[in-house]
Amino acid sequence: MIKEKLIHLSKKYCTAVLSLVILLLVLSNIILPSINSIKQLDSDIFKEREKIEELYLKGQSLKRSTEEYYKIKKDISELENIFISQDQELRLITDIETLAKNNNVIQEINIKENNKDNDKEKMFIELSVTGLYRNLINYLQAIEELDIYINFNNIRFSLHDNLSHGRNSQPQETLDTLNPNVTLYLNGIAYYWLK
Repeated sequence: MIKEKLIHLSKKYCTAVLSLVILLLVLSNIILPSINSIKQLDSDIFKEREKIEELYLKGQSLKRSTEEYYKIKKDISELENIFISQDQELRLITDIETLAKNNNVIQEINIKENNKDNDKEKMFIELSVTGLYRNLINYLQAIEELDIYINFNNIRFSLHDNLSHGRNSQPQETLDTLNPNVTLYLNGIAYYWLK
């Protein structure tokens, strides 16, 4: 009986040891690789999520950049209108002459282009405009409303007592006193749009 108990007990121990060995084999060959695989998947999913978030932020940034580009593009087209392109000098002169005619003033235009290498983008404009003071003020307002931007750095008025407007109904002295001609001198710079 003791022998049988020992055999039975040894079978139990062998079965327990064998079960433990099988359990360790299953654990080492199936469960641990699965755990490692799950950890790797978790890490891969986290990295993928970070990439997707980064792409989303880049997409938002791209969308914002595209919107800003179109705003800037609109501003650039407006800026192109206030500068002179290389072939628009005649248009500027014609516009200024039309302003003089519309405001009943006589003008002389002197345009100089600077020969210095660093100032090629500037056109220097000197205007000498003669007429009634009110007409000169209207002329200045009209120049200010031009599409092309001219930066006047010197504006000077000079009174002329001896010029007449061609009216014969009153003596010359009375006309000159009531409506004296004034000369307006303007020195300014128009800028070229360099593409």
